[in-house]
Amino acid sequence: MPRLRRRHFLQLAGASLGAIALNPLIHQGDRFNQAMAQTTGKKLALLVGINQYPGSIGSLGGCINDLRLQYKLLVHRYGFDPQNIVVVADENTTFNLPVKELISPPTRQAILDAFQTHLIAQAEPEDAVIFHYSGHGTYVNDPHPIVYPSGQDYLNFSTYDGFDNKDGALVPFDAKDGVGAGEANVILGSTIFLLSYALKTENVTLILDSCYSGGGVRGNLIYRATLDENTSPSQVERDFQEQLIQNLDLTRAKVQELRQAGIAKGVAMTAARATQTSAETMAVSNFRAGIFTYLLTRYLWQTNTARPVAESFINLARITQSEIDKFGGAQNPIYFAKPNSGLENRPPYLL
Repeated sequence: MPRLRRRHFLQLAGASLGAIALNPLIHQGDRFNQAMAQTTGKKLALLVGINQYPGSIGSLGGCINDLRLQYKLLVHRYGFDPQNIVVVADENTTFNLPVKELISPPTRQAILDAFQTHLIAQAEPEDAVIFHYSGHGTYVNDPHPIVYPSGQDYLNFSTYDGFDNKDGALVPFDAKDGVGAGEANVILGSTIFLLSYALKTENVTLILDSCYSGGGVRGNLIYRATLDENTSPSQVERDFQEQLIQNLDLTRAKVQELRQAGIAKGVAMTAARATQTSAETMAVSNFRAGIFTYLLTRYLWQTNTARPVAESFINLARITQSEIDKFGGAQNPIYFAKPNSGLENRPPYLL
């Protein structure tokens, strides 16, 4: 995953949000911002960030800072209670912000358990749910592939080129533990799709700051690095997915139909198209972050909280595309909404 190390990133992003978002000055606007972002239900968030990986999987530098930026936005702009936020992150990480629970290390089972116990078990129909992931990912062979749509999106980019017979997957800390040759202990994108489907609320927002994240909304997640492209998911992961399908009283054919139609619930905001990489860089001195999370956070701090997702994201995508063009790269964020839901006309985070 290419990383931009440019001193003028502050010029790229405008005001120094990396500093502002972690500065006590933001508390001055807490009561006003929270009043602007009320919802009739709870606000639950699960933030997953992985910088440190063992062995041959290269480590990252900005994922935990992505979570700090997201946390500050949720708490001080959108009125989330810290006791409704769970963080899954590197062991011995210094998060230094109050949360319901900080879970380490970020293993496959830890991430799945947190999604099930914190989000699925607690979310009710009127609640708002946020899932943010920053970390590595990979292409794997899809045991049950779907046919991705051709054509161009609203910014005239092709969204799913090159995804035939592939699925994306989260790469947890223990991705290479206890697996055979040609396998990885990953979390399939289609598993995340099923976990999202299990939520009792439609007010679901996925924020994916990672390479190829535009493929992460129809059960297809790929993040900041790759393993061998011929890798297959572990048998444990396949068995877990089949158990989810049974628990949801679905058939495999129905799951394929749902994935083919589009996103499972709510809205997804992704850092890049399905075939693009996403970059992280030094936002301010000694503060590395994902460019998408940085710009998203900055934009949502400044824009009207009632502005619809569709309008906000078109503006954000153009800003990001314009700034990345200065580095000669290609990173075009995109959003997805559940088909025929109209949720793209709701404010960000569906509050």
